[in-house]
Amino acid sequence: MVLVILGLFTAVAAVRLQQPYRAARLRDVVERLAFTDQQVRVHARRFAQSGQLVWDLDKNLIYARSEDTGDLPHFRVPLPPSARLDRVQTRRGQIDRRQARIDVTSGGQTPSYAVRLSTADGGKQWLFFSGITGQVTLLEVESDVQKLFQLLDQGGAHAD
Repeated sequence: MVLVILGLFTAVAAVRLQQPYRAARLRDVVERLAFTDQQVRVHARRFAQSGQLVWDLDKNLIYARSEDTGDLPHFRVPLPPSARLDRVQTRRGQIDRRQARIDVTSGGQTPSYAVRLSTADGGKQWLFFSGITGQVTLLEVESDVQKLFQLLDQGGAHAD
């Protein structure tokens, strides 16, 4: 009887800890992506070099390219198997290529863009990157991403 009760307690604890664990893994991935975007911007400003932030959807990683030196190896960030990059979108629409390239100016700015992450448990999370500041906003549904892009369109070409 004692073993049955201990087994039940263990099962309840495992179920209760599963959701916080998933949320923590997702937070970790979001922080990695936001940090990489921010570091590429800082690098561009510091060295006055334009380049690109490349979202490789096939290899599930992001990396930076400098206009002068090509790939920047210290800006290569693979994602864990629990999360998958599956879409990149800009104001002009979804980027259909498997390697989405986001231009970074020598001043460290990008156009505003959004990236969708799919998690192993079937969840989806949008990350919206503001072009001027690099601030990341988490969104649940694609319609919210579209609304943000519409607001940018209403603000004019320099609203990124």
